Amino acid sequence: MRVRLALGALLCAACSATPEPSGAPAPATPTAGGATPAKPTTTSGMEVARLGPGDLRFQVVRHDSLTLQYPTGVQSQVLDRTAWLRVLLTSGDGLTIVLDSLRAPAGVPIDSLRPLDGIVWTGTLEHGRIGPLKPSRQAALAEQLALPLATELLPALPAAGAKSGATWRDSTRTAQRVVGADLPMTAITEYLAQDAAGRKELEIVGRSTLTAKGTSAQFGQPIEIAASGTRKRTWRLTPAGQVTGAEGSDSLTMMLDVPSVGQTVPATQIGRFTATRLPAPR
Repeated sequence: MRVRLALGALLCAACSATPEPSGAPAPATPTAGGATPAKPTTTSGMEVARLGPGDLRFQVVRHDSLTLQYPTGVQSQVLDRTAWLRVLLTSGDGLTIVLDSLRAPAGVPIDSLRPLDGIVWTGTLEHGRIGPLKPSRQAALAEQLALPLATELLPALPAAGAKSGATWRDSTRTAQRVVGADLPMTAITEYLAQDAAGRKELEIVGRSTLTAKGTSAQFGQPIEIAASGTRKRTWRLTPAGQVTGAEGSDSLTMMLDVPSVGQTVPATQIGRFTATRLPAPR
């Protein structure tokens, strides 16, 4: 029973009102010089040379559901959060992300979220993707719940830009929250640029293969976690390179092993992601 309760609390640990201090998730680092073309292609149609400068505001919604397959039955949990974010990108690839507001699950007291308003992360775009980000102040809840949403707002573009019909590949290794534990996750992503149906925009579609493995010891005994799965993201860009919206989904299959009692619990985590561009305030 103790093991069951500990595993059942893993997802909720990501939104604990009193989390252990932790630094920002590890930045995505290229394995071979950043986003690189997968193969030569013949392209035509819409084109975006680079992510364009601007001051953009988004409402980002993330929904995750976790299902644990115990020998005696199934346990399910849900984690929803919504962040209102401001993204400022300069012509020199300087990047600033501001957390205007965060709404998290009912289990998180509102008094623990209000101090997060106004946290700022600064950094640059490196090789077409977000580089290391420095927070204006340390706040574990903001980095667990809001920062992962912010870093998914911008797609990784190759140095030559993206044109309808082009494909390229990108490989990253980041620290990501998986059932309540920060695990090193490798994502190998195949990108495709295509014309957005009925819009003068370019769609960037990324399909990733995910693998992660690590150990969580936050419940007094080591729990070994191995995960694999897929991710899909679609971003819409104007010809000037500004993001107008994004959406996607994740699916992870996991094995949670507790060596001290010889128990293994299969689990699945399903996620949905939506980013909606908001009009500039008047």
